[in-house]
Amino acid sequence: MKLSSIHHFALVVADLDRSLAWYGDVLGFATEAQWDVAEAGLRFAHIHVGDIRFELMEREGAAAGPDESADVFGALATRGAKHVGLHVDNVEATAAELRDKGIDILFGPNEVPQVGVRNLFIRDPDGNQIEFVEVHP
Repeated sequence: MKLSSIHHFALVVADLDRSLAWYGDVLGFATEAQWDVAEAGLRFAHIHVGDIRFELMEREGAAAGPDESADVFGALATRGAKHVGLHVDNVEATAAELRDKGIDILFGPNEVPQVGVRNLFIRDPDGNQIEFVEVHP
């Protein structure tokens, strides 16, 4: 087996239409495809920006996840996926752009010298954490 890249990152959302609008308006994602699996009560969408692809999934009656209201470090009290990290050229400029769009910064900008990055975290409308990472040369 030879792995070459990540194809997509999947998120369960409460309202697919709301999430499509948010990811488009806030982060610039475009909708690639949408489909339903009616017998399972599921709606899907693939969205992308550049080479980054997310799969958004809406399931009727899906409960909020345990990390929905936890802070960045509190979310680590349970196992499982915690956030997706997106590379940006300038984390300070990203923070300013997000604030201009009315997005609250959950944590950061913050220096992580152990791995040579600056980062910040936000939440999408469903509480999923998104990290923005500026890598130092």
